[in-house]
Amino acid sequence: MSSGIRLFKTRATNNSCKNILLSLTLICVCTSPCRAGMGLRTGEEEGLWDEDGYGVVLATIRNIHKNPDAAGYYQFLATLEPRASLCGEIDPSLYPSVAVGFNYDGTGTSVKEMPAEGATVMTVVIRGEKGLGIVSDYCTFMPGSSSLVAVSGLDDPKVKETLKQLQSARKAAAAKAAAATQPAAPASAP
Repeated sequence: MSSGIRLFKTRATNNSCKNILLSLTLICVCTSPCRAGMGLRTGEEEGLWDEDGYGVVLATIRNIHKNPDAAGYYQFLATLEPRASLCGEIDPSLYPSVAVGFNYDGTGTSVKEMPAEGATVMTVVIRGEKGLGIVSDYCTFMPGSSSLVAVSGLDDPKVKETLKQLQSARKAAAAKAAAATQPAAPASAP
């Protein structure tokens, strides 16, 4: 075989390998559970609702304003008046009013609609180093996977559907945890 044909085959093979590698990279990136640097919460994550400090609350949102600290972690600050807790540790009887921070309509948040002042909202919150915040992650158990949505009240279909999603996720998480603590079944002899 001449060296010209061998060189052509080598380049063609190298280009094919590069194209395959690029395609696989794109598939991995595009199907990743993270979008624009945010995480994805399914509700099934181990420790999410207890050790990690996440919760879903139904609340009235008030005092929404831009964070005056331009270098702050959150773009906006607000006050939540919790009315009910769907899961997590935020107890409305202990916390009648809580300050929260959140981000809105950027590439780093799932929150795409700013709630009106005094609106009833259903939101995913997290207790962290900077206090209580509305998470930026996509939350598959929430309507539109947004961590902050306006609702009409406790009887809103969005609340009922979210509660069903949470119940299903928590049940799946409990089954995974139970399976993980079971001893492995002995291999059957042929």
